[in-house]
Amino acid sequence: MAIRPREAKVLYTDSSVVLASWSNMTITDMRGAVRREHIGEIARCYRAVQKQYPQGLAVLTLIPNGTPMGDANIRGDASKMLEDFAGLLQHISIVLEGSGIWASTMRTVLRGMTIIARTPYPIKIHEDIESAARAIAPLIDDGTATDRDVVEVVQRFRRATFATRAANL
Repeated sequence: MAIRPREAKVLYTDSSVVLASWSNMTITDMRGAVRREHIGEIARCYRAVQKQYPQGLAVLTLIPNGTPMGDANIRGDASKMLEDFAGLLQHISIVLEGSGIWASTMRTVLRGMTIIARTPYPIKIHEDIESAARAIAPLIDDGTATDRDVVEVVQRFRRATFATRAANL
């Protein structure tokens, strides 16, 4: 097994979405409205990581409080893309950050959608990165990553991407 890097590798970035990988975990950080081209970029990211980790991917999606959700067409495209990768995905953790009415409502809606979806892999909805890290860490590098490793990588990734965005304003 390769030595796990301390930093996530950014694979794509624009004003709404940042995609990265760390070992066999992909990270999608949504900061604005998701567009159709983002679904294609997410699929490209999955394929790139799959080349190095054919045993499967652990997916972490971060959605800050108040981030607009995609329309029905975007959700349909995302569902189709996830179906296409069903044999590759080991787990999806979605972090809907925040404690207000929006976050609570969205977590409830997403939980309902995951029940209907009946995917061959688990989809878990979380309110913070720490709980998602506990769910996803056992799947990274065949269980050698800890939840603390995941939290630290995500925190460094976010600090780095926020600094880059601020420098480009």
